[in-house]
Amino acid sequence: MLEKPTIGGGGDGFRAIGIIGVRGIGKSTIARAFLQKSEVKSKFLPRIWISMSRNFTEDDDPKIALLKRILITLGVDTKFPGGETLGSLLYALRLQLRGKRYLIVLDDVQEFKTEKEQNDWYWDLNSCEKIGEKLRDGFPKGNGGVVILTSRSEKAAKAMVGEGNLRCLVPQKDPESFWEIFRQEVVKDGVSIPDEILNFKELKVKLLKKCGGLPLIAKMMGEIQFKKELEKKKNTEQKKKIDDDEIPTKC
Repeated sequence: MLEKPTIGGGGDGFRAIGIIGVRGIGKSTIARAFLQKSEVKSKFLPRIWISMSRNFTEDDDPKIALLKRILITLGVDTKFPGGETLGSLLYALRLQLRGKRYLIVLDDVQEFKTEKEQNDWYWDLNSCEKIGEKLRDGFPKGNGGVVILTSRSEKAAKAMVGEGNLRCLVPQKDPESFWEIFRQEVVKDGVSIPDEILNFKELKVKLLKKCGGLPLIAKMMGEIQFKKELEKKKNTEQKKKIDDDEIPTKC
């Protein structure tokens, strides 16, 4: 889904794309998995993840706070002369990223509070950077950099990356894929799926219905089942140990 539009950047050496969909559809999971690909690691540096769902309480101005968070994640000390102004922070970000093939994920972008916030700050990341005061002005465009954003808001994502750069995730309808997500969460650390579950032919279809087509729900259900099976495994091992201790030894 992401490989073709991002590896190598866009025509001008930069690409911003948005992954949109309902809560739990797997937007962040896909973006995080993409960051972990060996091909991505070999082509992009630095690679950073910025959570946009957290409140920017560090500063009164959320724009200042966002830039500081990005710079700090990049290892930059933001306590430099003029570091409290938007222009100086954007300039510092440009300097930090210039000449680099960077990959930045802005995870869980929220709906904009006002049209002014949308148009004055977040608008069109794919446009060429200028010496201005928009977020795009902090992202150099000449070396194959990539910005990926995830959002539940199509309006917000569209404003930031353009309609042609949106990737919309929809609820899945394949029982096998949900079973695999569920199975991977259960089968780990020596835990196996009980035969009564494994052999339940209708489980895959029921799992899909319970999840409502959302992979995150399948993952959560798998985690719950894993904890149950792990507890059963521990209880069985403890009981076996007690039974072994109670067996009298022959004189």
